[in-house]
Amino acid sequence: MFAPYDEFARGAKLAADEAKLPSKLRIYSADISTADIEAIRAPGSAWVATAATNPAVVGAVSVRAAALLVAGQDPGHHIVVKPTLITRDDLVRNDIKTIADLGAKFPAFRSSDAATAAWIPAAQ
Repeated sequence: MFAPYDEFARGAKLAADEAKLPSKLRIYSADISTADIEAIRAPGSAWVATAATNPAVVGAVSVRAAALLVAGQDPGHHIVVKPTLITRDDLVRNDIKTIADLGAKFPAFRSSDAATAAWIPAAQ
């Protein structure tokens, strides 16, 4: 099943666990949190993958887009922060237990080149 938000995925996982069906169901979602990482990593979890963006990166892109607008530059009509596909295997293999761990191990999750300009300093 596909859950458009992590809370829906969490509910589906809970239902699968209570019905003793996690081995017969696969859950894919969008969004992630440290609590989600724990649920995805759980042995036998039906929740096997999610696609997500880092909220801190989305915030930084938003500020850069606003700075471009204030400077009279067009950041573009659509600003896309590319999501990262995160699987249970990725989390277990890389010993990822938190959002901070995820950013440390997956560079694509910790930054975005959306809404940038030469005069905007890179985030540290």
